Amino acid sequence: MKKVFEEQSEHFKLTAHASVEMLKLFIDVEGKATKQELLDCLTKHVPADLLNEGVIADIATQLKSDGSVKERRVAKGVEAQPGADGKLLLLVQPFKGKGSPYETDSQDAVAKRKIFDNIEKGQIIARIYEPKPGTPGIDVLGNPIKPTPGKAPNSKIAKTILREKTDKNYDVLIAGCDGYLQQDGNNLTVQDTLKIEGDLDHLWGSLQFVGSIKVSGDVLSGITIRANKDIEIAKGVQGASLFADEGSIIVRGFVFGDQQSELVSSGNIQIKGGHQFLGRTKQYFVFEKELIDCVIHVGGTVHSRSGIIIGGEIYTVCGLEAAEIGTKDGQETKIHLCTSIEASWEYQKLLKEIRNHDQAIELLNLKIGPALKVEKLKDKLAPMLEKLEKIKKSKTSLEERLTELEENAKSNSEIRVNFLKSFYPWVTLHAKDKQFSVDQKISGPKSIVYRPEDETFSIEDYQTLTCEILENKEEK
Repeated sequence: MKKVFEEQSEHFKLTAHASVEMLKLFIDVEGKATKQELLDCLTKHVPADLLNEGVIADIATQLKSDGSVKERRVAKGVEAQPGADGKLLLLVQPFKGKGSPYETDSQDAVAKRKIFDNIEKGQIIARIYEPKPGTPGIDVLGNPIKPTPGKAPNSKIAKTILREKTDKNYDVLIAGCDGYLQQDGNNLTVQDTLKIEGDLDHLWGSLQFVGSIKVSGDVLSGITIRANKDIEIAKGVQGASLFADEGSIIVRGFVFGDQQSELVSSGNIQIKGGHQFLGRTKQYFVFEKELIDCVIHVGGTVHSRSGIIIGGEIYTVCGLEAAEIGTKDGQETKIHLCTSIEASWEYQKLLKEIRNHDQAIELLNLKIGPALKVEKLKDKLAPMLEKLEKIKKSKTSLEERLTELEENAKSNSEIRVNFLKSFYPWVTLHAKDKQFSVDQKISGPKSIVYRPEDETFSIEDYQTLTCEILENKEEK
């Protein structure tokens, strides 16, 4: 403690000491003094509201009998309250990586697993609350005590995040682009490309992302990836599906579908090779090695300088090129040379639904026909007749949609099927109601050319593929 003041009168001597932090005042008194005399002496130095009058009265009583007191606490200051630290409050879930190996790997769990929130440009993703200044204190002599202010959040914000002030007690952080929030210690950034290191499996779960996705390993069975932009897989795809709503798909390895995988892109699709998967693209499909038992729909061309096509079906608007088409073993391979509408998945789905309706109508007619001649059965047939009418109406609606699509169909002036080495029997080219096949293997390089204007096929010298429909779109 330290001495802070001393007062002396004819009857007593008062010495005051304060604690180191100046929040407690102690007095020594020699002699005799009344409560009021002590108060008059102390209030010269100490604010009256800090003094404990009950203790001072007790001191006066003790002085009457003993003539002295030592180290009696007569006042207490007000401690300064430190300010609350500022804080960062995230309003979205940042990328948190893959799950625990102990989590369930059921298909439902894979579909529902969530490892981040998708963020749109302009979205508020966090608040930053400013630190509080704290509440000042007062020492035993009435001097103010400065509080320790709170600390500001130690966050480093990347250029992909904007900070804006509000009329409230916090600033907001706004995403400068579509993506996800990456939090690395105190660093915050919005990433427009989601990078997965290693294989994408059930520990990650299926992904849906507003930007592009890159996977450095394989994509394993049961996983679905949907990206607004591009998808790039460094290795292969095994029983998984990829959807690039506004971008292209690149798979640097093989796609093994087991009739369960889909690759769907509004841009291009590029793969090393594939077995038993469905591919749909509005532009170009490029492969390197082989396509075996695949179903491919393209708005442009299917192309490979060194690859082979065996089995499956291909729907192409602008043609196809491969080293070999078909196999000497006689496996059936179908290539459909289409208009821009006929090659679409929606069109083929409508055709299938109409065929299913026709089969249902035929089956019902077989059941109803003979029974209508029996008067007693007419009431029992009413539900079947009602069902028949519903199916007919549904078919009419499908046919109207089909006609609507066909009115906007466009065709290449010629559609080429190029083969650099071999074109085998059991490969059939289909164009409307026309078909083309060969009785024996033809060696390339050659082009089989279909001209929609006169609906003819011809075998000609090799020429490179052209796609007038897509080229005209690009020019516009």
